[in-house]
Amino acid sequence: CIPIRTIPEMAQLLQEHPNSWIQHTQTPNNGYAKQLQFDRIHWTIPPKYRQKSDQWILLKRQDAMAIQSFDRSLPTPIWECFKHTKASDELWAATLLSMASRLPKTHKQQTTYVDWSESARNPASFDLSKKFKEIRQTAAAPTHLLARKFEKSADPQAALEEWKRVVVLGAAAAAAAGIA
Repeated sequence: CIPIRTIPEMAQLLQEHPNSWIQHTQTPNNGYAKQLQFDRIHWTIPPKYRQKSDQWILLKRQDAMAIQSFDRSLPTPIWECFKHTKASDELWAATLLSMASRLPKTHKQQTTYVDWSESARNPASFDLSKKFKEIRQTAAAPTHLLARKFEKSADPQAALEEWKRVVVLGAAAAAAAGIA
C-alpha cells in the first residue's frame, strides 16, 4: 500500500470523518465468505456480532483500546475463535468492535483502493511508473487514502520521483508536472 493523497488532503478527510474507518458487513458476499469465514467463527461468538471488513482499517484510540482490552470472559480465547477461518484478518477487528458496541460509531469507508475488476481471487497490479495519474484519479474519487497493489517498476527511481511529486510535494507540483 502507498499513500495516494497529500498530507493536507489526508488531514482534511480525517477531520471531516473523525471516527474509525472500517468498511464492514454482517452478510457474507459469496459462498467462500459464508462457508470458510462466517460459518467457521467459533460458536462462542453469536452470529449477530459476526462481521467482515477490509483488512486495511483506520482505528481511533478508543476503538483500538476497546479491541485491546476486550472482555476476555468468553469461554474460548479470542484468537481461537478465528483459528479455523480463512482470511481471519478480514473478520476479527470488525467482529470485536461489534461485540464491544463500537461498530455503529465508525465511518463505514474503505481506506485502501483495490481494483478487483480482473479477478475475484487477486487484485489487479498497477505499474506505478505508468499509471499513477489514472490510479490517483480513480482511487481518490471517493475518500481512499491508500492504494494497492503495485508491481515492481522497471524504473524504480522514476516511479518514486513521480509519486513524490504528487503525494509528497502536493497538488501544485503534480499539476505543474501534468500528473494531477
